[in-house]
Amino acid sequence: AVAGDADYLGGSDGSFELTAVGSLGSTRQAQGLYISPDGTHVIFTTGEAWCVAPGSACKKSQEIQLEPNAPPTGTAAIYDRQPDGPTRVVSLLPTNLPPAGGEDAEYQGASYDGTVVAFKIGGALYARINNEETKKVTEGAPTFAGLSADGRYLFYVVAGNINRFDTGSGISQSINSSGDAQVVNVSRDGSHVYFLSESQLDGSEGTSGEPNLYVWDGQSVKYIATVLPSDRESTSGEGPHQAGLARWTSWAVNPDRDMAGAGGRGPGADSSRTTPDGSVIAFESRASLTSFANAGHTEVYRYDDTSGDLLCVSCDPSVSPPTSDAHLQNLKIAHPPTIIHNLSADGTRIFFETSDPLVGRDVDGINDVYEWEKQSGSAIPSVNLISSGQSAAYPAPEAGDFPIPAPNVLMGATPEGNDVFFLSQDALTAGAGSGGASAIYDARIGGGFPHPASVAACTDLGVCQAGSASGAPVLTPPRSSRRTKGNVKPNHRRCRQGKRAKDHRHHRHRCGKRHHQKGRAR
Repeated sequence: AVAGDADYLGGSDGSFELTAVGSLGSTRQAQGLYISPDGTHVIFTTGEAWCVAPGSACKKSQEIQLEPNAPPTGTAAIYDRQPDGPTRVVSLLPTNLPPAGGEDAEYQGASYDGTVVAFKIGGALYARINNEETKKVTEGAPTFAGLSADGRYLFYVVAGNINRFDTGSGISQSINSSGDAQVVNVSRDGSHVYFLSESQLDGSEGTSGEPNLYVWDGQSVKYIATVLPSDRESTSGEGPHQAGLARWTSWAVNPDRDMAGAGGRGPGADSSRTTPDGSVIAFESRASLTSFANAGHTEVYRYDDTSGDLLCVSCDPSVSPPTSDAHLQNLKIAHPPTIIHNLSADGTRIFFETSDPLVGRDVDGINDVYEWEKQSGSAIPSVNLISSGQSAAYPAPEAGDFPIPAPNVLMGATPEGNDVFFLSQDALTAGAGSGGASAIYDARIGGGFPHPASVAACTDLGVCQAGSASGAPVLTPPRSSRRTKGNVKPNHRRCRQGKRAKDHRHHRHRCGKRHHQKGRAR
């Protein structure tokens, strides 16, 4: 018997092949690291840690040399292959020569398109570009902090200072020199970096000795708000596991594959989201950053770097004080957590969870999924209920080796925010389970499901036995009724602000009752 797991690639035709394949041979023991969206880059490393039996001592399989220009067998190397193409060595030195025996390469990350791969050898950080050249980024025990989607920029931290390395020019740019920065988020295009620092980096703004949230826009550092020290770290307990603002390099951008999934680690384990251009960030904080008294509960905030506006999207003055936390993602459900596009690409929609009733129809007192939406041409945003708000509190099953059902969990959203996927124990559509059986629903704009065509009963026994060779039943096109136009409807009217505060509050409830229909799953 062969010990250890094998790493495979699955084809669209249902076939399988070993991931670690090269011109010198193949090996079962490998670890897949990244596959680019178009499938042209399959990045992996040889060798794997495995255990003979649960609770026994673990061993590590030997790294096999797969290409002539790779380091010798027994030295960890990183490779990049196409499913039907050549296998190339990624972890080469700037001379395009392989490291010596024993100089193991440690994978750090890859750009979204797979063209640039970051790795370490002996404490130095390198970038392999387009499988053609390797550039040395820096030495001094740097911490990898991400790559822009196109691979142009590589971010790293040395001694509390954040730097952006241009993979084209090979020049590093320093973002701060305070020696105490912690990365919160890096935008997809590499133009913005959000970070914490206890120093005052924007004149007299911020509080010395406290965690100040800043943004660097490629030119200068701007102060956003001062959060709480407890916002840095993760939280756990009876409620959803939430990551902290300082978990970007240790949890979200985490090269430690042995820890993947442990304690909620993974690319989605970060308590902030940015738009691709970095102009808007949504983040969690227990601090009271607006006039709303949050009573120490976590709220979801939105900062617009263009306008400088800081808003609380999960706060409702009519629900004060709040009784529960709001959060972007439940890290107890997904291990490792994948990225949820809580913040739409244009920054106008934010999806989150809370047990507080933010609209009048939310009467269940348990966790629900909400959408905050910026209304075009109006200063008043809308808050829409996506889940039912009328869920039953089903008792949890006895402890066992199976996931415990949870009510109304946000599972995903498309980058534009037109589709929202959530798990619920409610029977929201025909055919869904009952009695607390969980199902995953898609609430969408312009969506809906076609109704199956009615099939006439077969009255001729001979014809029925012979079959009509007509194949699967045909679905009729979607009808033009309200039910099939979609279960998330765009707002056709916006709410006008009331003349007085109390009028605005009542008006908001009326508007919320209309808008919450947007989130009903049908």
